[in-house]
Amino acid sequence: MENKEIGSQSTGSLLNQIKVLKDQVKKLTAGELHQYDLQLKLDSQLKTQEEIIKLGQKIQTLHSEKEIAELVTHALVESFEYEKALMLLLDESSGGLSLTGMDGYYEGQEYEHIESYFGDLAGMFENNGISGTIVQQELPVSVMGMDSRVLILCRVGQGDILGAIVFGNSRENISYHRAIEQEDFTLFETIQRITSTALENVLLYRQLNLEREGLRRARDNLRNLNDELEQIVQERTSELAESREEYRMLYLESERTSRKYRTLLDFTADPIVVYDNRGLPIYVNPAFVRVFGWESDDVQGRSIDFIPPGGEKDAESLDDLVARGDKISNYETKRLTKDGREMDVSISAAAHFDEKGAYAGSIYHLRDITEMKRIEGNLIRIQKLESIGLLAGGIAHDFNNILSGILMNTQMAQLKADRGDDISGSLKGIEKSTERAVKLTQQLLTFAKGGSPVKKIASIDKFTREVIEFVLHGSNLKCEFDVGDNLWAVEIDDGQMNQVIYNLIINAQQTMPDGGTIRIGMENVTLDEMPEGNKTQKAREDKFVRISIQDTGEGIPEKNLCKIFDPYFSTKDTGTGLGLATTYSIISKHNGYITVDSKVGVGSTFTIYLPASTKTLPHSDYKEEQGCPHEGKGSVLVMDDEEIIRDLLCEMIVGMGYRAEKAGHGHEALEMHMKAKHEGQPYDIVIMDLTIPGGMGGRETIAEIRKTDPDIRAIVSSGYSNDPIMADYKKYGFDGVLKKPFKIEDLQNMLNEISGITDSSK
Repeated sequence: MENKEIGSQSTGSLLNQIKVLKDQVKKLTAGELHQYDLQLKLDSQLKTQEEIIKLGQKIQTLHSEKEIAELVTHALVESFEYEKALMLLLDESSGGLSLTGMDGYYEGQEYEHIESYFGDLAGMFENNGISGTIVQQELPVSVMGMDSRVLILCRVGQGDILGAIVFGNSRENISYHRAIEQEDFTLFETIQRITSTALENVLLYRQLNLEREGLRRARDNLRNLNDELEQIVQERTSELAESREEYRMLYLESERTSRKYRTLLDFTADPIVVYDNRGLPIYVNPAFVRVFGWESDDVQGRSIDFIPPGGEKDAESLDDLVARGDKISNYETKRLTKDGREMDVSISAAAHFDEKGAYAGSIYHLRDITEMKRIEGNLIRIQKLESIGLLAGGIAHDFNNILSGILMNTQMAQLKADRGDDISGSLKGIEKSTERAVKLTQQLLTFAKGGSPVKKIASIDKFTREVIEFVLHGSNLKCEFDVGDNLWAVEIDDGQMNQVIYNLIINAQQTMPDGGTIRIGMENVTLDEMPEGNKTQKAREDKFVRISIQDTGEGIPEKNLCKIFDPYFSTKDTGTGLGLATTYSIISKHNGYITVDSKVGVGSTFTIYLPASTKTLPHSDYKEEQGCPHEGKGSVLVMDDEEIIRDLLCEMIVGMGYRAEKAGHGHEALEMHMKAKHEGQPYDIVIMDLTIPGGMGGRETIAEIRKTDPDIRAIVSSGYSNDPIMADYKKYGFDGVLKKPFKIEDLQNMLNEISGITDSSK
C-alpha cells in the first residue's frame, strides 16, 4: 500500500513538473514569436521606407502626369503590396477627375465604369471638408471590388485639387496583400506629399516651357534683345530638371527680360502696334499715342480708323502678306491721325506666333516720313529745275527738225503744183514728219504726270512678236523667243506698249552695231516669284506676266544703272534720252514695273512685269475683226471746237457712207440733237471732243443727251491722252475712244465697231 501511494505521489509530481515545463516552454515560445513579429514589422517598415525613397527619386525625374500616375499605382501594388490601385487626375475642360493610371485590376473592367464611379471624388472631399486622406473599410462590394480602401487627395498646398489616388484590397484576398492600418497614415501622407509635389512640378515645368517659348518668339521680333534672350533660354534650359528653385529663378529672369522688352517698346521713338489674329490692336506704345493722337484705351481691342479713303485694298494686301509669313520692310504709304491729318509713313511688319506655331497676330512698326518726303520733293524739284534747260533744248531741237520737214515739203508741194508735177511724194513727206511729231508728243505726254493708258485686253506674246518683227526688219540682228505655256492675257494701251517694246529693241540694237542675238523670254509668275524689292509696292497684284529682253552688247557701267531711266540721260551721242524714261513711265502707269541687270562687256537684260488680266482673251484677233470692209449707214453728229477738224472729219465720215453734221460746242450739239429727234431723224452716233475752251465739253454733253436718248452710241475724241476719261471712257457714258491725232483707218475701224453694236442692238 505504501508503495502504491509513493508511486502515485511520484506520478503526480512528475505531471506537475511537466505542466510547469510546458508553461515555461509556452512563455519562451511566445517571447520568441513576439520578438519575431517585431523583427518582421521592423523589416516591413524598413522596406516601406526604402520603397518610398525609391518612389521619391523616380517621381522627381518625370515631366508627364500620365507617367506619374503609372509609377504611383505600380508602386502601390508591386512595392507596397496592395491588391489594386488607380489614379485620377483633374480634367480642366470638364472640371471632373479622369482615370489616368491603374494597376492590379482585371482585364474585364472598363475605364468608363471606373471614371463614373470615382469621378466625383473631388466633390466628395470638398463637401465634407476633408483635405487629404480617407480610410474606408468593411464597405459593400463596389464596381472595383475593393471593400477596404484608401483615398488620397493631391492638392497644391491646401489649394487647388490636382488629382486623387485610390488603392486597397478585397476581403477575399486580404491574406495575400498588405493590410490597411491606421498606423500607415505616415506612409499615406508621404505618398500624398511627393505625388502632389511631382504634379505641381509638372504644371510648373509646362508653364515655364510655355513662357520660355513665348520669350523665344519675342526674341525673333526684337533683334536688339536676340543675343541676351537666347543666352538666358540656353542657360535656364540646362538647369530646369535640377530643382523647383531653379525653375522659379528662370521665371523671375523671364519676367525681368519681359520688362526690358516692354521698356524698349515704350521708349522707342517710332509708333508700334501689336495686333491679335483678328487684326485688333492689343498694344500701342506711347510713340503711337504721341504721333497719331489715339490713347491706348481708345484703340485696344478696337479697329483703328487710320486708313485714308482708297487705301483699304493696299492695307488688306499688306495684312495678307504678313499673315502668310512675309516680312514687310520700309513700305511707304499714308495714314490718318485722330484729327484727320494725312501723313506719310514707312511701314515694317512681321507676324508673331503662339507656342504651337499658329499665327497669333502681327507687329507693325510705323515711321513718320512726312518731313522726309517734303525734303525729298524739294530736292526732286531742284533737280528738275537743273535739267529744265536740257529738256527744253531737246524738245526744241526735235520739233524744229520736224517743222522744218513739214515746211520744206509744203513749199516743194506748192512749187510742184505750180509746175503741174506729181506732189504725192511731198505729201508723204509731210505725213511722215507729222507722224514723228505725234510720236514725240505721245512720249512727252506719257512721261508727264498723268497720262493714263487706254487699255484693252491682248496677247502679249503675239503683240511683242509683231512689234519686234517690224523693228528688226532688214537688220543684222536675229531674235530668239522662249515663251512659257498658257501665257496669261494682259490689258495694255497698244500704242504705249508698242513704244515700250520699240524703245527696248532699238536700245539693244544700238549696243550691237556688228550684229548679234536678242533673246526674248515670256512666262507667268506669281507674287512669291517677284523680286523682293517690288513685292510690297505691287502687293495688290497676285499674278504677272514677265517679259525679258536680253542683248549681248557692250553693257551699262554700274555707275550709270541708277540713272538709266532718268529723262534725257543718255550715254550715246545720238538720241534724245527720252526712250527709257518714257518706257519706265508707261510701265508704271500700267501698274507694272521694269528692272535692268547689266555687266560691261557681257550685255544687258531689261525685265518687264505686267499684271495679268482676269478677263478672257477673244478667240479672234481684234484688228482682223475690225479691218473688214463696212459700208456705213445712219447719221453722225461731230462736235469739235476746231473748224478745220470738224470739216475734215465730216468729209471723211461722208466718204464712208454716213450722213454727217457738225457742232462747235456742247450747247449747239444739244440743240441739234433735240431738233433731229423731234423731226424723227435722230443721230445714230455722236463723236465729241472732250475739251471745249469756254464751252460745254464732251463729258457734260453726253450726260445730257443720254437723259433723253440712252441708246445713242458715243465716241470721245481728245488730244489729252492723260485725261482719266480717255482711260475709263465707259464709266463716263462713251462706247469708244479716238486719240488725236488719228488716221482715217482708225476712224473707219471705230465706226465699224460702233455701227456693229448699233445694228445688233436693233
